Amino acid sequence: MTTKKLLVAFDPQKPEKRSSDFLTVVLEQQEPKLMGLKSKKMSACGMMVYLGKEITANDLFAKLVDSGRKVENIQKTLNVLQAYIQMLQDFRIGNILVVQADAASGFKLLKLADAPPSPGSARRLP
Repeated sequence: MTTKKLLVAFDPQKPEKRSSDFLTVVLEQQEPKLMGLKSKKMSACGMMVYLGKEITANDLFAKLVDSGRKVENIQKTLNVLQAYIQMLQDFRIGNILVVQADAASGFKLLKLADAPPSPGSARRLP
């Protein structure tokens, strides 16, 4: 499966600040977290953006390894990334998402909000 959408780090305190730190799901002591591939920081939530090119779970895995993250179980990590890409298909560009533990699949993505208001999006009446 491929996707042209991915999450980037999002700070609800500063919604106007745009990030280019793409997020992926990692398991920390069996707890799912969103980790920035550039910054290696955990993020509470992410905003869906359009990439412009298709990526696969293998592409995300390569970026994860390049970030220096230690991968203990390669197949389990690939399965998590494949599930992550599949779950992203249920959401739209601009959605604000969080990751949550789920007994059945290990984790699930939940929508917190639609796209944050962008500056100038409120039209002024003449």
